[in-house]
Amino acid sequence: MTTVSPLLIQNAGTPNLGDILSQSPALAFTGTIRANSNNFGNGAGISSIDLRGLGASRTLVLVDGLRHVAGDLTSNAVDVNSIPTALVDHVEIAGLDGDFDVPYFHIKWDGALNYGRTESRFVNNSLMITSNFAAALDSVKDPVSGKPVCRTPTPSALDGSPCVPFNPFGIQNTPAALAYSFGSFPTRDYLSQEDAVLNFRTDTGKFFNLQGGPVQLAFGAEYRMERTYERNDPFLLSGKTENLANNSSGGYNVGEVYIEGDAPIFRHQGFLLDELSLNAAYRGAQYSFDKVDYVDSYKFGGVYGPFADLKFRGTYSRAIRAPNITEAFLPASSSYFNITDPCDVTNIGSNVNYAKNCAAAGIPPNFAANTNASIVGQTSGNPNLDTEKSIIYTGGVVLQPHWIPRLAITLDYYSIKIKNAITNVAAQDIINNCYGSSSGLNQQYCSLFTRGPNQQINFVSTTYVNAAKLFTDGVDLQVNYNTPVSGLTSRYAYTRWLNGRLGFDMTVNFTHHLDYFPFQENPSQRHITAGTTNFPHVKGLAELSYVQGPVQLVWTTRYIGRSANYNLDSTSADRSEANNAPFAPQRFYHSIAVHYQLDRFYKGAEVFGGVNDIFDEDPPFQLIGAGADLAYDLGRYAFIGVRFRQ
Repeated sequence: MTTVSPLLIQNAGTPNLGDILSQSPALAFTGTIRANSNNFGNGAGISSIDLRGLGASRTLVLVDGLRHVAGDLTSNAVDVNSIPTALVDHVEIAGLDGDFDVPYFHIKWDGALNYGRTESRFVNNSLMITSNFAAALDSVKDPVSGKPVCRTPTPSALDGSPCVPFNPFGIQNTPAALAYSFGSFPTRDYLSQEDAVLNFRTDTGKFFNLQGGPVQLAFGAEYRMERTYERNDPFLLSGKTENLANNSSGGYNVGEVYIEGDAPIFRHQGFLLDELSLNAAYRGAQYSFDKVDYVDSYKFGGVYGPFADLKFRGTYSRAIRAPNITEAFLPASSSYFNITDPCDVTNIGSNVNYAKNCAAAGIPPNFAANTNASIVGQTSGNPNLDTEKSIIYTGGVVLQPHWIPRLAITLDYYSIKIKNAITNVAAQDIINNCYGSSSGLNQQYCSLFTRGPNQQINFVSTTYVNAAKLFTDGVDLQVNYNTPVSGLTSRYAYTRWLNGRLGFDMTVNFTHHLDYFPFQENPSQRHITAGTTNFPHVKGLAELSYVQGPVQLVWTTRYIGRSANYNLDSTSADRSEANNAPFAPQRFYHSIAVHYQLDRFYKGAEVFGGVNDIFDEDPPFQLIGAGADLAYDLGRYAFIGVRFRQ
């Protein structure tokens, strides 16, 4: 787990939580607000969180432990900019809590009901109205006026207005001509979430204690319903534009139960036996998906401290992710695909498995396929998806030396492997994977396309399948130190006014691997992300603060390591030698902020100001405008403000 301090939030100079969180070294840059606001899809400019570069749909976002409604229909990712930054530092939840006694246990409980809804409106601009455009394009010269007119005065299919000729060879078209042939039509997306949570906490202190204390227990249940709807303009549904749209809806219910326990085996038992605790957790979930049904996840971990200053910790966990609504219920929409047939006589030798598998499928020898054929097909969700499964290992060390009070250093290694990852497979990959397996025809892919009586491929259905694999590992380093400086400043009268506290927080992430295998059965097809411009190997963030009475000064430094501006895949021909600027150099960004508390005038009030990117450091020139500059500041800017808190 990686944390972002309230100090960083206060000193960012922006109300956008997405921009603030994007500075965390553990997050990928592709989910920032600038990335999504440049999206050509229905991303609605949301700012999502992509932890470890594994995808926003695989990152759980909780606000004070409760789920937050998604902001994106396609990925169910939470829009963190819909969460006010003030909530991150101070959260109040309307709910119920209490406690009661049963034999041997004193139980504390809390419960909450949560409802969220996100609405998005998109306008499909300048869509061709097909019948209108055909009539407008078929223009002739009016024998009386000599001006162009429609050969057939077809009333507009949209509003019945008269036909206006369209000139395809220039910019002379009038607004009336454009309005007759083209239109703008809205699409509305709705996402809703209803969530009920009940939690219990207790311990075994009334009847059983280990040497280190009672066993801590927590258990509870959650029931969640998620629904999405897409509603299009009726004219879009009529099929009279160049886009054929469908209304869609989908959703699922899930009931979950969990139990967690922490057993303090011993504490302070002498040399090499200062601490040992073990913990475990289990969560079971019953989904309404036909294939997913009941799934479970679990975790085992422990902490061992040979000395009070030194602790070792580790975990092993198995986690799952069920398909989101789009992956399972995306409605079918027509499309066309340009494909080449691997069973064609000219292609069958490009893979050692094609010949035997094509023969097993009944394709005759020396078969000649339609070259580069454009095949009709469709794209849709897949209600038969299974869950993604991941195995996670972590191991680390915590150093808190008693000879340097208030210093804490943690170093943690993590390894995450996701199997059966859900991916949308391209039409050509579907056909290739059908015939490319060494174990025979792969029915998972062969079932997604058909052949006609002449054996020519005549239909392809692209959809989501459990086919991919992801792997990442790396190291996180965190250093925290806080100390009064009066031991130095009080020695002399002229420096006593500097008495205060000095704080230092630093987080560094080194990502060793971040690999994506689009087809887990083919490990040779490996896409390498770690070390590229969207996810450099090394990122860091440090804060140096000084507090004296009502005054607080903060210096923040962000580091982005050198990264490759070319394809790192081993099978890629686009190596560094082919690039004039193959590497984006490292960058340091520095910011400063000042806070002054106004408690003597109004408790909870403060004035603040600062400058981000003090030295006006430019992004690497080769990345500007190339879509890879999301990690970098785009110039110096100053801010000032007043904050009131109740």
